[in-house]
Amino acid sequence: MGTNDAWQDAVLHEGLALLDVSGQVLDGNAALTSVTGLSSLAGLTLALTTARDGNGSPLPADDLPWLITARTGEPGNNVVVGLISVSSTDGLDSAPTRWLRVCTSPVDVAGTPHVAVSLVDVSREHEATRALLAVEQGVALAATEALAHQAAHDELTGLPNRATLLTRTTEALNRAAVSGRPMALLLCDLDHFKLLNDSRGHAAGDAVLVETAERLVECIRDGDAALRLGGDEFVILCEALPDREHAQQVAQRLIDEITRPMLRTEAVSMTVSVGIALSEPGISAADLLRNADAALYRAKEDGRDRHALFAPELIELAARRLGIEHELREAMRTESLFLHYQPVRRLHDGSVAAYEALVRWDHPTRGILPPDMFLPFAEASDLVLELDRYVLLRSCEDAVSWGGGGDAPSVSVNISARHVGRGLLPGLVARALGRSGLEPSRLTLELTETAFLGVTPTAIAELDTVVALGVRLAIDDFGTGYSSLTYLVDVPAAYVKIDRSFVERMASSTASRAIVEAVVTLCRALGIDVVAEGIEDEGQRKALSRLGCSYGQGFLLGRPGLIDLTAFELTGT
Repeated sequence: MGTNDAWQDAVLHEGLALLDVSGQVLDGNAALTSVTGLSSLAGLTLALTTARDGNGSPLPADDLPWLITARTGEPGNNVVVGLISVSSTDGLDSAPTRWLRVCTSPVDVAGTPHVAVSLVDVSREHEATRALLAVEQGVALAATEALAHQAAHDELTGLPNRATLLTRTTEALNRAAVSGRPMALLLCDLDHFKLLNDSRGHAAGDAVLVETAERLVECIRDGDAALRLGGDEFVILCEALPDREHAQQVAQRLIDEITRPMLRTEAVSMTVSVGIALSEPGISAADLLRNADAALYRAKEDGRDRHALFAPELIELAARRLGIEHELREAMRTESLFLHYQPVRRLHDGSVAAYEALVRWDHPTRGILPPDMFLPFAEASDLVLELDRYVLLRSCEDAVSWGGGGDAPSVSVNISARHVGRGLLPGLVARALGRSGLEPSRLTLELTETAFLGVTPTAIAELDTVVALGVRLAIDDFGTGYSSLTYLVDVPAAYVKIDRSFVERMASSTASRAIVEAVVTLCRALGIDVVAEGIEDEGQRKALSRLGCSYGQGFLLGRPGLIDLTAFELTGT
């Protein structure tokens, strides 16, 4: 292809072409031939005319990126198109032979509008993504269906889950605005559920949750909805209320139903607290949920096993929760927070590969608090960013104190999704490494998969910068949100941590086992290690090891505790 010196000096792996506003290729650099697989300007012009979209379907002329730029004068970035290497109109139904990432810019040449086009061959990456999609849709069809269902439903109870709450509530509010009949959100929380789990075990706890869900569904009308938020929290959406008292009647009916003994083989008595929030003009779904949450706190403060209706004065209760945030800031200043560590072991020999840092709070009046007692308050504000900085530095300093050189275990630190996309994460990590002296290869950052929902190229670049420091990334709780196996291509992760819910049900759920097997197989092919969470019995460990899972974590392999510096093992519980 004809080129001039300026084009020849361009990057070798980036094809550059100059087009007129009709799409005719006028010139190109030397790399254009190797990038496109076409040796003539005429052949490239024809290939561009017959370009395909990312799914292989023909692109209408109006949607060709270079013609859009020619028409609008606006640049276009990172559009993936497929080119068919043909020299005539014969064979235009063929599949694309090259996948290119296209960027376009308007240029002026001697007073005449033209379009400059940058072409980069991304065939390998694109085909890998398509292959993964094919696995999701074909080879691992059962796993894909389970993941899709998991995105909108709670696996244990079958109810719609938290991911659908705001959408469903917004739709209900819109219907209420049109009809003029109010709706209500009832936030239900089982009282002292943790005590049941601790005394009777998780199996009994799960059975109670399932039975609770069944009773909630039985208590509501057709057209109303029951959802599980997670843990022991449920939501009821009641629409087209005949009057404001009806919501309180529903809440009392729920309380009466839950009070009846549960579990046929071993009677368990439970109670439930309910917070009620009624719709009002202009209220958002998030604010309605906030009001119900404030009412729920009032019900619990008043003794539990009752319902409370939101009133504006309950905002004072929210202020009290802000007090907890203040105490948490003070705890970081006075070092009342401390870290327990849970081992991550190699499944083939049981040796410790890493320790995951888990923060605890030595509260001056309430004793030792686990993270679920204060992290939700931190997550609700930017306080979680400060908390993460604190835990990250302490974890790095602790890991240095373990010594052991290259043989010492690494440390895994959970980072909130709120960090991603702000541009500050690389600096945060670099400062922690610099102040502690920890080797970057001994640090793994764990982010839940929700951090990658709708992830932007800017956020990916930020994560790439973190990885470039020598730190490793792990996708935590994989499978609990809207899981997409394409994350494994887009995100520079070294590990995927399969959520404990799949591990718990491997023996009883074909879908859960299929998901675990599919993720392990794909990760192995992509060079990504897999950590299975929540391993609590030997059968689970052996099954995961047979599937090729490299690492495991759970009570069977070690409970959280303090590090024994002489043996890299845990002391206490």
